[in-house]
Amino acid sequence: MEIAGKVAIVTGASTGIGRATAWALAERGVRVVVNYAHSTDDAEHTLAGVRERGADGIAVQADVTDEAAVLTMLQRAADALGPVHMLVNNAGYTRFVDFADLDGVTDSVWRETLDTNLDAPFKAIRACVPGMRAAGWGSVVNVSSIAGVMAIGSSIAYAASKAGLINLTRSLARTLAPEIRVNCVAPGYVDSAWWERRGGYSPQQVDRTREGARAGSPLKIAGTPEHIASAILWLIEGGDIVTGETIIVDAGIHLGQAPTRR
Repeated sequence: MEIAGKVAIVTGASTGIGRATAWALAERGVRVVVNYAHSTDDAEHTLAGVRERGADGIAVQADVTDEAAVLTMLQRAADALGPVHMLVNNAGYTRFVDFADLDGVTDSVWRETLDTNLDAPFKAIRACVPGMRAAGWGSVVNVSSIAGVMAIGSSIAYAASKAGLINLTRSLARTLAPEIRVNCVAPGYVDSAWWERRGGYSPQQVDRTREGARAGSPLKIAGTPEHIASAILWLIEGGDIVTGETIIVDAGIHLGQAPTRR
């Protein structure tokens, strides 16, 4: 699929996977809407990178849990860049709560996690459907997590939300075909600034986490935002016959430990 000149919205694009995806799309000539919630400086840095790669783009602050804000973002995208053909639902939220601490998963934690990680992607896709159908082509990629496959991660709420996103991907792929493909990536550990900036990890804890991810993966490497962006780009650009699929991008961690050689 030739995607140069088309328009993509990448939610949560100010840093990490979102930024890497925005830049990868820009390298293919895609016009990019850099969505962000809080950090204007980070978003502007992402946008500058989009333009340095020869593509047009805009940065739009919008809370993805606010459907009215998402609709406004779509209109701004259409006015500035043209109709939206691609949507990458990357924005996410989590709070660390031990799985055994059921009382720690308060109503507010549960609601905010599912609002951001499951409800918001559905509403964003729903908002994009009319335009994609009118264009005769659309591609959606949802960013889930290995937590949604293996029931691990930062909290039960997070794992449940990401599992729901995988199921939503399959449901909408069936519903929106043939004009719109809907796929998903499920990253494992991703070596990014999130661990310090949002996770509250010290540099030493980040190092230990990174080394633990490497040691625990069959490939003995730690994932990067660029690894995930490459998978997203393939699903958009090269996977014309692929829909309803979830690609696990975790250096093989989901496979578990290899059997002992004798």
